[in-house]
Amino acid sequence: MLTRAWETVQFIYTVARLANRRRRQPEQLFAYQRGQLRKLLRFALENSPFYRRRFRHIDPDSCPLERLPITNKQEIMEHFDEVVTDRRIRLADVEAFASDPANLGRLFLDRYVICHTSGSQGRPIFIVQEQKDIQLAFALQLARGHPLEKRWKTLFRRFGRPARWASFYVKPGFYPSSVVFTYMPRAVHRFAQTLRLSLQDSLEKNVQQLNEFQPNFLTGYASVLEALAREQLAGRLRLRESGQLQMLTNMSEPLTPQARELIEGAFGVHVSDHYAMGECMTLTVGCPYHQGAHVNVDLAILEVVDDRYRPVPPGTKGSRVLVTCLHNYVMPFIRYEIGDVITMNPQRCPCGSNLPHVAAIEGRTKDRFWIRRNDHYEEFSPFIFLEVMYRCFDVAEFQFIQTDWTRFDLRIAPVPGRQLNVAEIQRRLQAALCEAQLHPLIQVNIIPVDEIRPDPVSGKMKRMQTLLAPPPGVASASP
Repeated sequence: MLTRAWETVQFIYTVARLANRRRRQPEQLFAYQRGQLRKLLRFALENSPFYRRRFRHIDPDSCPLERLPITNKQEIMEHFDEVVTDRRIRLADVEAFASDPANLGRLFLDRYVICHTSGSQGRPIFIVQEQKDIQLAFALQLARGHPLEKRWKTLFRRFGRPARWASFYVKPGFYPSSVVFTYMPRAVHRFAQTLRLSLQDSLEKNVQQLNEFQPNFLTGYASVLEALAREQLAGRLRLRESGQLQMLTNMSEPLTPQARELIEGAFGVHVSDHYAMGECMTLTVGCPYHQGAHVNVDLAILEVVDDRYRPVPPGTKGSRVLVTCLHNYVMPFIRYEIGDVITMNPQRCPCGSNLPHVAAIEGRTKDRFWIRRNDHYEEFSPFIFLEVMYRCFDVAEFQFIQTDWTRFDLRIAPVPGRQLNVAEIQRRLQAALCEAQLHPLIQVNIIPVDEIRPDPVSGKMKRMQTLLAPPPGVASASP
């Protein structure tokens, strides 16, 4: 009992510290950021053989950020055992841990949280972090992402009457959106009653659960929020009528202006646009009042660069970003490349925050997929496929291509030095389709290849692609 009370006190203290730090002037915030970067560099030099080798000619106390070498997923994974600063951690052991579903909710080496990405930008990467990093992500939402001005009054009111928070995920697994809720700090439950909704379930089932739960806050992918908006407009979903819904949060997918207009028009509340990734879950918090997101410069560094890694000025669209996570010391990510397209606001956010403002988040454009069921068409979520690929650790590159309303080609390339088990991948895909009751409607043809090249025009890899135009009668309904 005392332990739980102490955890709650610690969590409230973290929220207070983050809220107060946000109020500092920009020059104070960036001075704090530089100090945190110096601490991280010194620790990485002392404890990571990988960074000790890369930074051997660098003075961590004076070297400008732009002179530090850039890293990426492939390089980090190739040198995983040397990147991590705890010398007990080995990639083979991490993979074995994540391969057993029974380990979800447990700590690796009784200390660390493990997750992995889907490989949407190359080989999947395993991420090792501490529980405090997960706690930070939740504390940030309360400290900087809440839509109400009187945060402390709201916080203590929620202590007695927890807010209702519904969130969508694919299914339980070691991927970021599942891990963050699986390892949710116990103190958060004092302030929020949560409902986890699965994309594997039918839209009808999720609508029924939402109608019963009546959330104050709802988090989901942009495509999910669009589908729910249409259900609200059709009268089957009834969240606006009760007046309980306060804010929607988009995650993981780009939110187009047309989609924002549709969703906000249907529900009558603001859509907060959260931009982060498994390697740095605390990168930004969506503005609770306006479009875009605020960069948490006390916890991360976000660089927007062009194709030659030169910084682009605010107001100019970049080609990719470089991310430095300032609080993960066990697996440092320093100037880590992500192929997202974002634009920084040259002005302060209209809400008045002193934190830098991401004005536009385009991410990697995803196609929309439709399948035919009897005599009608319905939209199909590719996350069903991605959930399978999350667990195929021998796959370095993959690409799903829809060739017909019922057919997909899956091109897969192996991690160097490993063999692909095509039959096992096929079995997992069939099991996922059966669970979603889509097995009779979709067939997947697996094509092993040596490599999958990026698009020659954009230079980016499209993991999910359709060769089909929107079906008759649905194009006009799409935002």
